[in-house]
Amino acid sequence: MLTEFDVFDKCGIQNGLGNFDTIIGKVRVNIDDNNDRVWLHATVNWQPNETDAFEIPVPLTPGTIDPEDLEVLEDLVTAVQARFTIWRGNPTRFPNNAEPLCSFIDSAPFNITGIDFETPPEEPGGPAALDFVLGFAPVTTHFQVVDEDPECGNNSYFLTIERLTPVVNGNGNGNGNGNGNGNGNGNGNGNRPNIDVINVVLTASEIEENKNDRKKNKCDDDSK
Repeated sequence: MLTEFDVFDKCGIQNGLGNFDTIIGKVRVNIDDNNDRVWLHATVNWQPNETDAFEIPVPLTPGTIDPEDLEVLEDLVTAVQARFTIWRGNPTRFPNNAEPLCSFIDSAPFNITGIDFETPPEEPGGPAALDFVLGFAPVTTHFQVVDEDPECGNNSYFLTIERLTPVVNGNGNGNGNGNGNGNGNGNGNGNRPNIDVINVVLTASEIEENKNDRKKNKCDDDSK
């Protein structure tokens, strides 16, 4: 049976997160029986906010494309991975005295957000080119875990995000500078996190033990 319940719900973009474990949600429940458990569920809507661009020349003669013109695709980042972790512990003291309960890795795939066909003006009559602009799709990540051994009294839990994929070589649209304080210059410099967290829901529910065992496993009053 689910009894005590707490929820963290934030709707609104948090810019420039993810190069290290950044706290994006926190909850707390009170445990009054030794055998109670805590069910935790996280839902995060997130999106890498940088863009990348590349150009592929269009041959004047069909079937004569130069393989070197396709080398730009070798370094193309096709997805951005992020790790989400639910921890038990005091979020104000993180990363000290915190125990990870569950981690989940998810990926945001790339999207082609723009295509332009052009002939460079500096080369009249020269080969045309296709210009591609890439972005990354928003992703909604869900995962859950049960804390089988919470302590009697108040138990705090929090959710973090960490980017695992290096920043692409294009330009970012966010404001982070790699340390989470939001003072970046807006250029993809290889250090900024470049992940926007759009919405976070983190819930914690106390799962009561079986009714027949509840009385004998009651927590002491001084543990609350």
